Amino acid sequence: MNRTRPLRTGRAHVALLACTALASTLGGCKFVGATDNNLRELHNEDGLHRRTARVVSHYSYATRVGVMGLLRSVGVKAQESAAVKVEDPLASCLEALNELATFDSEDPWVRSIKVEHFSRIARFDPWHLSREVAVCELGKLGARLGPWPELPRGVSATPAPVEQVAAALQKLIRAANTLARSGETLAELTAVAPPPSTDDDASAAAACAEIAALELDLEGAHRALRLCAILERSRLGSDPRLAPVLDLRAKLERRCIELALHGALRDAPPNAKERLGNDPGWDKAGVRAAAVHATVRVWGAPMLAQLLDPRALRGDEAPRLIALMNEVARHGLPGAAADAPPEERERLTREQKRVTWALATDHPDGTVRVAALGALGKISGRGRFSLADEDWLDWARSEGLFVAPKDESESKPIEAEKPLDGNETP
Repeated sequence: MNRTRPLRTGRAHVALLACTALASTLGGCKFVGATDNNLRELHNEDGLHRRTARVVSHYSYATRVGVMGLLRSVGVKAQESAAVKVEDPLASCLEALNELATFDSEDPWVRSIKVEHFSRIARFDPWHLSREVAVCELGKLGARLGPWPELPRGVSATPAPVEQVAAALQKLIRAANTLARSGETLAELTAVAPPPSTDDDASAAAACAEIAALELDLEGAHRALRLCAILERSRLGSDPRLAPVLDLRAKLERRCIELALHGALRDAPPNAKERLGNDPGWDKAGVRAAAVHATVRVWGAPMLAQLLDPRALRGDEAPRLIALMNEVARHGLPGAAADAPPEERERLTREQKRVTWALATDHPDGTVRVAALGALGKISGRGRFSLADEDWLDWARSEGLFVAPKDESESKPIEAEKPLDGNETP
C-alpha cells in the first residue's frame, strides 16, 4: 500500500491551485527573458533566420519558467516547448527587436541582453530593416554609456582565436566557482556574510584582466559579455569580490557597441562567403544612414568631423548624405579639437562649410540639396530663408569658400626612392 500517494496528490492539487492563481495575473505582463529566448531561437549561429523555432509568448514563458518550477517541486515533469514553423521569420525578428527596445536599460541584465542582440543583429542579420532598428538602438545605448574618449575602431586584423577566448572564460568561471564555494563555507561557519579574500579576489581580477587584454571580435565579446551578465545576476552579484567582473561587463558592452557601429558605417557582408555572393541584403544605404545618426549620437563632434571629411564623402549615396546634413543642422559644425592650433581650427571649419555649401548647390539629388540647405541655415545663422543658389553665393564668397584649399602633399618633401628588397613588390 502506497501511503505517500494521498500526500503527493494533495500537494499537487495545492500547487495547481497556486499555478492557476499565478497564471491569472500574468496575462498582460512582458518578460525580457521571453524576448531573449525568441531572438536566439529565430537565428542560427551565422545570423541567418530559422524557419522552425521554439518561440514562446510571454504568458507561456512565465508559465514554463515560473509555474513549472512549482510543479517540479512536487514531482511533476515539465515538458520543453516544441519547435514550430515560423511563417515569417523576418517579421517575427523585427517584432522581437522592437519589443526588446521597450524594456528598461537601467537594469544591467536587461542592458546586457540589449547590447548583445542589437550588436549581433546590426552586423549579422541579413534583413536590412532589422539592422536599421538595431543600429538605432545601439546609438541610444551608447549615448547612455558615455562619454567615449576615442572614436570607434573596428575588428583587429588578428583577433584572439576562439581557443584563447574560451580558455580565458574558463579561468573566470573557475574563479567564480571558488568565490561561491568559499562563501558557502564561511557562511555556514560564521552565519555572517563572508569577508573578502585576497586570493579569490586576485584570481577573479586576474581572469578579468586577461579577458580585457584580448583583441576580441564581436563573437568573442558576445560570449564574454554573456558570462559576465550571468555572474552578475547570480547570487554572487552583490559580493564585493565580483567588482572586476562588473567593470569588465561595462567594458564589453562598449566594445560590442563600438564594433557593431563601426561595421554599420559600411554595412559590408560580415563574412567572406557572403562577400563572394550576390546577396542583396548588404551594402544598404538605410543602414549606413542609421549608422551616421547613431555614431554622432554616441561620439559627438569628433565623429561628425570625421564623417564631414571630403575624402569620406566620395561616392556617398543620398540617404547617408541626408543623415549627415541633418546632424549638421541639429548640432552645427564640429570644427576641430579644442587643443588644435587656431589656424588648424580655422582651416577645418572653412573646409566643413565648403563641403556643406557644395552639397547644397551642386549635388544632383534634390533631397540632398534641401537637407544641406537646412545645415547651411544652422551654420550661417540665417535659417532656411531661400532655396535659390544665388542667395547663398554672397555668403560663400564672404566666408572665403572660393579659395582653393591648400594641398598638404605639396608642402612635404619628396622622399627618395628606396631600393626594393626581396619582400616587397614594385
